[in-house]
Amino acid sequence: MVMAMQTHTVAIIGLGSRGLSVLEQLIGLSRHAGRPSLNIEVFDPQPPGSGLHHAQQADYLMLNTMAGQLSAFSSAFPACAPPGPTFLQWCLSQDVRLDERDHVSTDGQGRAVAFGDFLPRALLGRYLQDSYRLLLQCCPAHVQVRYHAEQVMTCGPLLEAPGFRLHTRSQEMDVDAVFLTSGHAFENGVQLEVGDTVAIEGLGLTAMDTLA
Repeated sequence: MVMAMQTHTVAIIGLGSRGLSVLEQLIGLSRHAGRPSLNIEVFDPQPPGSGLHHAQQADYLMLNTMAGQLSAFSSAFPACAPPGPTFLQWCLSQDVRLDERDHVSTDGQGRAVAFGDFLPRALLGRYLQDSYRLLLQCCPAHVQVRYHAEQVMTCGPLLEAPGFRLHTRSQEMDVDAVFLTSGHAFENGVQLEVGDTVAIEGLGLTAMDTLA
């Protein structure tokens, strides 16, 4: 007698860089462990992958991590074989160039990106979106990923069985597990008016982001 293979369904709420890491690990572990069928339901009203590093933001908004330190792909149980490119490898493959001020060149001239360069967040957003598309191509046959371009309004445990029930504005869905990777909330309760005085402790790159 052949037993039917059980299918597990998990949800990832929010697919910025953290959600993308969860997706990459789920695909990689499923590929190497040979687990039963896995459905991955991804929820994010924004384009999947980039999160707050959206590709339309101004180039003066910079990353606070060096280009050579970033990758969407893990070396342990990689989702893709061979593993997908690091951010630096992607920049080199896209022929990203920097001018004499170390800004991204607009005319294709200048030097190639190096390990220690600090690059615009928008550029990382493009890399993360490309990484998401590559992960979809790397999915084994028993893993299915579905993207829902909407916001999850409520999420709570099921009463009658293990699992969770999600509600969006258009649908209801029951899943076995939930990864909540929604990032930072927009509202923090602080109301600032023109002319108010604020203090910033420290002058690192996060302080530069705040000033910008």
